[in-house]
Amino acid sequence: MQHRLGQTTNVPAAGTWEADVLYDMMVRKQQLRVNLYGRAEKKAVAVDTIPQWLYYLFDHGIAGRRCWDPVIQEWVVIIRIPTIEHAEDIEIPALQWVFQQMNRFNNCVPTHGSIGQAILLYRALQLLHLTEAASDLRQQLLLEIKNKPLTAYDVQRIWWAFLGTREWWEWVSEVLANLFRNNILDDPREGTDIHHFLEAEIQQLTRDKQRKVERLYERFRAQRPAPLPGCCGKAKMAIGKGWGKLVCAPPQVVTRRQRELLG
Repeated sequence: MQHRLGQTTNVPAAGTWEADVLYDMMVRKQQLRVNLYGRAEKKAVAVDTIPQWLYYLFDHGIAGRRCWDPVIQEWVVIIRIPTIEHAEDIEIPALQWVFQQMNRFNNCVPTHGSIGQAILLYRALQLLHLTEAASDLRQQLLLEIKNKPLTAYDVQRIWWAFLGTREWWEWVSEVLANLFRNNILDDPREGTDIHHFLEAEIQQLTRDKQRKVERLYERFRAQRPAPLPGCCGKAKMAIGKGWGKLVCAPPQVVTRRQRELLG
């Protein structure tokens, strides 16, 4: 099922304030630069530049959130996120994907081929204040996660997309429940890649968050179904034994290693 990006994609009625704003944007051929601002880094990165009138058709509220930059002589809208550490993997490609759809004047959310791709779309819709479309896609995503085994790509996208947000713990719970429900961690390849990714990421959390993830891990591991005949017991044992090391090891930079593991 395809969801709509928004209900405001029709041209505003003549004589309204919205119509006047739209007309002014089109006559002036104004462009809008979209930047991400990482609160942790106190730094901005550029995402894309698109016609203002096109953005405005999908989100009338942009007129009140943009600001004029006298240095570059352009209108700018700043989207604030917890951190830009993984922006090149999550927010930037996600937003560019939706902007491409807007440029086609297509009011449908792009179709996704995996849960990881759907996560990118959901994150972009959130950041663009397309609340109704984001809410619809979120419900679809939660249903897919309950019914489909996650891949290493999916786990990476979920973890990075919501890190530092209020809903991160909910998604972490969904990830761990899925991994144990489908015995994914017993898989010699996919399970090993996921384990290495989670191990590296958890080492970078605060001690309190590490303990909370550990409690979730143990809770879902206790609820896991019996392993299927022929499953690799060695992988399961390694996960269990490695957990103490996983939460107590000192933080370290592992981004390059994660990219090698997840391709």
